[in-house]
Amino acid sequence: MQELLQIVLADVNVSANESLWQSVGLNTDYFQFKANNRTTEYNAFSWLTSATTWTNIPDASVLNATAIRGLNYTDDKDNAEIDIRIKVPADEPAGARHSTLIITGAMSG
Repeated sequence: MQELLQIVLADVNVSANESLWQSVGLNTDYFQFKANNRTTEYNAFSWLTSATTWTNIPDASVLNATAIRGLNYTDDKDNAEIDIRIKVPADEPAGARHSTLIITGAMSG
C-alpha cells in the first residue's frame, strides 16, 4: 500500500511592537523586511506571492504583514530567510534603541 504524502504549507507574518526610532514610527522605510531563499533550499515558498522586495515593518497592534506565503514543510524544501533592513533617520538622537519583531506562522488555506 502506497502512503500519500501530504504537503503542509504555512504563511509567515512579520510585525513589531514599537518603532526602533524616536523620530519616526513603524511602517516606514527606516525599518523593513523581505523574504529570501535560503541558499541550499530554493523554491521552499511561493516567491511570486511573498514579500521579496523591501517592505515596511508594520505595527503589531494594527496589522501583520505576510512575509512568506506557502512555506513548504517537506524536509528538502522547508527553509527560508527573512532579511531585515535598518536605516537611521538623519534627525535621530543618540542613544540605545530596541524593538521586538513578532514573527508568526500559520497553516496556509
